[in-house]
Amino acid sequence: LEGLTPGDELVEAYASRASWGYVADIHDEVFLWSDRSLALSDELGVPASPTALRVRGGVRSFTGDLGGIDELERSIEIAMRSGLMREAVQGHNELANVLAVARGPEEAWQELSTGLALARRCGLHEMEVFIESSGQLELFYDLGRWDELLAASIALVEPGRDDLDQQSRLFC
Repeated sequence: LEGLTPGDELVEAYASRASWGYVADIHDEVFLWSDRSLALSDELGVPASPTALRVRGGVRSFTGDLGGIDELERSIEIAMRSGLMREAVQGHNELANVLAVARGPEEAWQELSTGLALARRCGLHEMEVFIESSGQLELFYDLGRWDELLAASIALVEPGRDDLDQQSRLFC
């Protein structure tokens, strides 16, 4: 793509590379590729990639720079305006993770609940299950909501349930 006329595709390719750095926990890669994505979107006058903002904001926040929260919030706004609901749900989930550490479980619960409701409303079942099996359980624990924690845990491991991926099963 770099050999072609720059466009939205290259903005998203750079964001995708940043996302891989995020998954691999290579912060330099996240900043390198998300910064390229964001600079190119500015140069082209197109909306910033919500993926680039989400992973950059996540790394900033988890390394002590709470200015990353603004990038996470912006990523959700752009994703929603662009109709990228899966990305918006991921943004809510990531922001909830940051808020749990930065501001406490109550605020994180509100953010996660928003993401979960959006996943359900948009039929993003895999995202719904991921949130139910990871962030939701952790926050029920952190908030001391023991009955809800037990009920949600039991519901996730019911016999015959085949909609949990391997990562989600680990959380249970």
